[in-house]
Parts: sequence; structure tokens; C-alpha cells
Amino acid sequence: DRLEEGSPLRWWFDTHYRMTDDANGFNQSVIRPGLGYALNQDHVLWSGYAWVRTEPVGLGEVFDEHRFWQQWTYAPSFNRWSFIHRSRLEERWLEAGDDVGLRWRQFARAQYNLTDTPQWSLIAWDEVFFHLNDTDWGARAGFDQNRAFLGVGFKRSPEDRVRFEIGYLNQFLYRRGGTDLMNHLVSLYVFF
Repeated sequence: DRLEEGSPLRWWFDTHYRMTDDANGFNQSVIRPGLGYALNQDHVLWSGYAWVRTEPVGLGEVFDEHRFWQQWTYAPSFNRWSFIHRSRLEERWLEAGDDVGLRWRQFARAQYNLTDTPQWSLIAWDEVFFHLNDTDWGARAGFDQNRAFLGVGFKRSPEDRVRFEIGYLNQFLYRRGGTDLMNHLVSLYVFF
């Protein structure tokens, strides 16, 4: 959103609370603020920080991660369609090691606003993650994970600043030398 009407400056804030199987307990939380500069209506450059707290399933050892991130977003709209393309670079520090991990995230999203019920929309997106280097805390250069989402969105009116999305999220985690994981998740998002 704009810091001041007419200003090219933008602000970003997202927070996540992720639970384990069947919502039995805490797994991960994310707090991610940032600032952006709009090059024009569709292109914005961003930079920010993220604090991530994780309790790995079955291990019980909570650890913190710190990330600096930079990204470019491109968000064109055509008639009832809107799109978002995001390229993000993250510099990651974990308590478990001394190395800085570099990770690239590529995100693409499409939304179609329904004609007969304009409050509702159909949404699909995909995000792929790549580690760019090996670290002493376990990251290995190459493909890391993929997240794919299919769902619906609801917004009371086009002017409303609150939007809800709910749907199916498939998360595939590649484990080099181990067993890959595939998580099937119900995902709920609230946007302001």
C-alpha cells in the first residue's frame, strides 16, 4: 500500500502462523515487514527483513531464522484477470550455523473475478524455491521446494481493502539423499 497518497513509496507487512498435522500445534511463524518503491503502476522494487520461528515436527527444538529480502513485483490487470509475478532473493541466517544461505523464490499468480458474483474470484498460484549455495546448517544448492495453490477469494466490494482467500495448498519439499515430503494443506489468507 502507499505510505502517502500520490507517493511512490509502499509498505509491506505479512505474518504467518503455521500449524502441524490436523492443526495439533505450532510449527512456524513468520513476521515480514518491508518498504517498496513503485517504478510505475505495475512495477515495484522492495526490500525488507523477516523473522521466522520454527519448531520442526517431532524434534521439539525451536529455532529462529533471520532473513533480509529484496524483490521485484509486476502486477498487471486485464478486464476480469489480474496477475502477480514476484522474484525474491533472500539472505538467511539460522541459529544452527554460521553460513549465510542465499535462496531464490519465483512466484506467479492469476486471479479471475467472476462475472455473475463479482465479490468472488478464482485464484491459482505457484512458487518455486532454489538454494543458491550450500550452508553449514543444511541448505544444499539447487531445487528446494514448490508450493501450488488453488482456491477462491472473497471481497465484499471492489473498493473494500479486506480480501479473504481459502483453498488447497500443495507443498513439495525436496530432500537430497532423504525422503521427499508432500504436504496437503488447507490454507486461509486475510489481506488488508
